[in-house]
Amino acid sequence: MTISRRLSTARSMSLLLTACLAAACSPGGPDVPSPGQAPAAAKPSVALDGAPADALPDALSNARLTDWLRAADGDGRTALHRIAQHDRLDLVEALAEELKKSGHVGWTTPQIADSFGQTALFDATSAAMVDAIIRLGFPLAVRDANQRTPLHAAVLRGNADAAARMAARLCSEHRYGWYLGTLYDAVERRLSAPNPINWQDDRGRTALHWAAAGGRADLIEPILRCSSARVDVVDSGGRTALHLAAESADSGAVFALLKVQAEEYRDGPDAPPIDAPDFNGDGPLHLACRAGRTTNASLLLRAGASRTLLNKDRRTPCQ
Repeated sequence: MTISRRLSTARSMSLLLTACLAAACSPGGPDVPSPGQAPAAAKPSVALDGAPADALPDALSNARLTDWLRAADGDGRTALHRIAQHDRLDLVEALAEELKKSGHVGWTTPQIADSFGQTALFDATSAAMVDAIIRLGFPLAVRDANQRTPLHAAVLRGNADAAARMAARLCSEHRYGWYLGTLYDAVERRLSAPNPINWQDDRGRTALHWAAAGGRADLIEPILRCSSARVDVVDSGGRTALHLAAESADSGAVFALLKVQAEEYRDGPDAPPIDAPDFNGDGPLHLACRAGRTTNASLLLRAGASRTLLNKDRRTPCQ
């Protein structure tokens, strides 16, 4: 490499480092949503959008590269968080290639998270980004301060592409034990703990609960493709995903859940009752009628929901 080319490359690397650090660490960077809230739409980042991916591998020495990857702003968010948020797959792939060449495979740990306990996977907005960050060593089976997983985050953001990939990976990883490191540990863990796809947050809700609450059939269906996904988990109010879907504006969510119950359980002894009451004694039909969701109520009635079920106030769904 000629001296002039080296100088040019060095200048471009310096600009890239400054740009990415500015995006990750400056007070003017993209706002960080509070855990438990659906985040606002991502703001465009001029710095990241203008960063050349082909410049990244030569940017820093190996030691400085890992230091840069760990550098964080006041909320603990790193450049990788921002890169994931803006779906800069080219930058993540460039990072992976540089780490591989420099022998830093596995440099990352589950502890590389922001002050809310969220790793870069919580910011992934596409299936390709999910795969790329996992290849850097980030596991999916992690929780943030609100006990939510990256799958919860993808569902709450409405990112169907990322959520579908996470659900598929969690299903296969739990089945074969990849995320646990050894097959022996996987077998032992599988006997004593639920698939992370069913992990509940601090409100007792799984990712399926949140997909149902939003009336998002496109988020419900990829989760339910996993045979380990449970529809009978109750949240802190005693409600299943069907309870929450019954209140939603989209009847597709109710239809998707009823379809799975009909196909998977076939009215067997393990089938969750369609009139399962929450802690107030309300069944899904109570909630659908109370919210004025007539289509949802019709679907529930056709599936066998009772018109005469009494809640704790001695009221039927129609009262």
